[in-house]
Order: sequence, then C-alpha cells, then structure tokens
Amino acid sequence: MSENQKYSKNDSHYSKYHANTSNYNPVSANRGVKAHWISYLAVNGLLMLINLLTGFSGGNFWFLYPLLSWGIGISIHTSVNYVISRYPYKSDRGFYIHFAVILTVSVYLFLLNVITRVNYPWFAWPVAAMGIGLGEHFVAYKRIKRIESGQMVPRLHTLWYPAVVCFFLVFVDIFSNGHVNWFWWPVVPIMLVSFVIIDSITRHRENLRTRYHEHQARSRENVNFNTQENASYSQEERREVVLERKDNATQSERKFCPRCGEVNSPGHGFCEYCGLKFE
Repeated sequence: MSENQKYSKNDSHYSKYHANTSNYNPVSANRGVKAHWISYLAVNGLLMLINLLTGFSGGNFWFLYPLLSWGIGISIHTSVNYVISRYPYKSDRGFYIHFAVILTVSVYLFLLNVITRVNYPWFAWPVAAMGIGLGEHFVAYKRIKRIESGQMVPRLHTLWYPAVVCFFLVFVDIFSNGHVNWFWWPVVPIMLVSFVIIDSITRHRENLRTRYHEHQARSRENVNFNTQENASYSQEERREVVLERKDNATQSERKFCPRCGEVNSPGHGFCEYCGLKFE
C-alpha cells in the first residue's frame, strides 16, 4: 500500500494534520539517496587516495575536511528521506527533521574540534545555542501532539518557552565557570515576569472567549422566531421547529467550544484550540 493510499483524504484528520504526500515518490527518493551515497563514497575515496599517495606529512589528513563537510549534506538528505517515509504527520516531520539537522551539525562541530586539536571544547557553545531553538520547537511539538490526540493542553504550557532560555543560562554559567554562580539572578526574574504576563494574557483571552460565546448564543436566540406568537404555523409545525432547534443547539455545543467558540473535530474530549474539556 502506497503512502497516498494509506493516508487518503477520506480520513477526517487528513487535511488538518497529515502532510501532503502527493508529490512524494518513495522509490525515486530512495534512488536519490543511494546515488548521493555512491557519489559521496567515490569522490571522498579518491580524495583519501590522493592524500595517501602525496603522503601524510606532519599528520596532514586534509581529506577529512571535505569528507566531513559533505557528510553534513548527505546525512541531512538521508535523515529527511527517512523521516518523510516514516512519519505522515506534519508536526512529526517538522520536529524530527529539525532534530536531525541539529544532531548532524553538532557531530560535525565536535569532530572538527577534535581534528583541529584544540584543547578547549568550543563546539559546546554553538551546540548549546542551537539547542535553544530545538528546545522551543520541542515545546511547541508536544502541544501540537496533545491537540492531535484530543488531550488537554495545560493553561500555563507557554511557560516552557522562557524555561528553555533559562536552561541555556544555567549551561552558560556552569560551563564558563565550572560551578553554579550567577544564573539565579536572571533566571528567577525571567520566570516570575513570564508567569505573571502569561497568566494575565491567558485569563484575559479566556474572558474574551467566554463573552464572545455568550454573545453568539444570545444572537442565535434572538434570531430564532417565537413559535408561540407566530400564528401562521400549526401546532405540529411548531413542535417540529422546537425539536429542530434543540437538535441544532446540541449539535452546536458539540461542534463549537463554549469557551473560545472555535470549530472542533468530532470525537475530541478537549478543545483543539484552548484545551477546555467538553462535558
């Protein structure tokens, strides 16, 4: 079964969560990766042979530089092809491709640090800096996965974003001094101020969404005509209108979140947008 058949558009969640695989051909993609590896091994094998024939005088292994530099591209190419073929969800693909790129570059920097024979581990600084972006992406990825599975998103989940920056400051403090020294001073104010701001914004949005939903409910009630005063309808027609109105109200409560008013997919126990648990 092909990727397009396995995750067809008949799936109710396809258009929202699944990535577009109409232009992805796994056979052509695998052939491209194999051709890339053949070129990589052939060219770098030739460079290593030239370096060997010209002599490794003074430990000059210059073939390692193109070997590692080209290795970044081929590693990312292989990782991207593997992730796309394995994970159908857009959120999974985005995070794992990001992780593969960061891991590949980090290994390259580490090997470059070793080859250049620098005693100071300078590679840790760019790796830690790239880790900030990966950590922020991981926080967003976990939120999206909870929404996709219909689970509730904690109200203060956004606090993890400044927390990732604080972890980086802890690393800088320990790695630069060898022990804990000054990181308390920026970390505590950052987390306190972030908590106050995020909590205030969250409560304000909840109030706005509640008011919006109440206004929408009142508007729907005002639009509905009064069956008791409308004499042009028979008793049977009035009863049908009342039953239809009740069905529509029940359907509306299931379709729209009572707090934010957003449309939700059927079968979710929590709102996909604000995390409210449905009764």
